[in-house]
Amino acid sequence: MRFQTKKIVDDTAITVSENYESVQLDHIYGFSVHFVWASTTADATIQIQASNNNVNWDAIASASQVIANNSGNVLFNIPDVFYKYFRCVVTVTSGTVTTLEATYQIKGF
Repeated sequence: MRFQTKKIVDDTAITVSENYESVQLDHIYGFSVHFVWASTTADATIQIQASNNNVNWDAIASASQVIANNSGNVLFNIPDVFYKYFRCVVTVTSGTVTTLEATYQIKGF
């Protein structure tokens, strides 16, 4: 069994939308991503997207969270992984996300 934990987002003063680096999921059957953010002015959304070719991306159902002038955290647990890549995305509509961190935990062979 293989486990890996890694911080994949460590960003400050986010004012524009951002697609973060993708993570390859060879022989992985599940993963989680824990987002932690602080914001005093943002209207934004964080989400996880999946791809089979690292070019075309689709949002993973129920892996999205609105950030609206608050601070908080959310943990997305993604079982039954049948795609090759995932990435984190932040879409900023207005304001600034003061800080955003995301750490993943993967489990596979």
